[in-house]
Amino acid sequence: MQDQDITFAGERLKLMAERVIHWPARSALLAADVHVGKDTTFRLSGISVPEAVVDADLMRLSSAIRRADVKVLFLLGDFQHARLGMTGHTVEKIQRWREQHSELQVKLIEGNHERSSGEVPGCWNFESCGDTIQVGPIALRHHPPSTKRGVKPTICGHLHPAVRLFGRGGQSERLPCFYLERNLLVLPAFGRFTGSSTIDSSKASAVYAVTEEAVIKFQDRELEQEQGTGAKS
Repeated sequence: MQDQDITFAGERLKLMAERVIHWPARSALLAADVHVGKDTTFRLSGISVPEAVVDADLMRLSSAIRRADVKVLFLLGDFQHARLGMTGHTVEKIQRWREQHSELQVKLIEGNHERSSGEVPGCWNFESCGDTIQVGPIALRHHPPSTKRGVKPTICGHLHPAVRLFGRGGQSERLPCFYLERNLLVLPAFGRFTGSSTIDSSKASAVYAVTEEAVIKFQDRELEQEQGTGAKS
């Protein structure tokens, strides 16, 4: 796996190819928008979606936990998708996954889907943390702040950001991405069976596209400005 190391709010972070952030100083992993139960919701609505979708997501999350060797997992909202998808089978599946990581603290920040999905099952052993939690210099939340002016360092989800890459011959590919704009860092949606929204990268300080095996620096305006300033002097 090819990850990317960045500094945000004076903290060293690793953007991982599993679509999560590793925060070494806090022995923490950050993930957003898993949307557990979305596949079940579709199947109950008569749309055939393979159950392997959520199984693959949980395997990827387990892989990231083991690779980063962390003590706490922060879920930045929308871990659940909808009340309809919280069947006994889905609840038991997450319970079994949780038992594989019984020593791991899991802290859940409330997203808009949590509010409509009902109470988090107690057997998951998640700690509910409201809509925002302050960890050192960084606020963790689901929704981005309503205004970016004067915003303190914040990491969030909700936007499901993606970026379109263009190659020769007119071909293009849209990939999930980590999106950095001043004091705001947005995670890509962790769940693969989720939609995404192509961001306006012209406003970004940096964009990091995510493939199956790597995180690729797509744009870094701050670095370009520093290099440009150096060249002129």
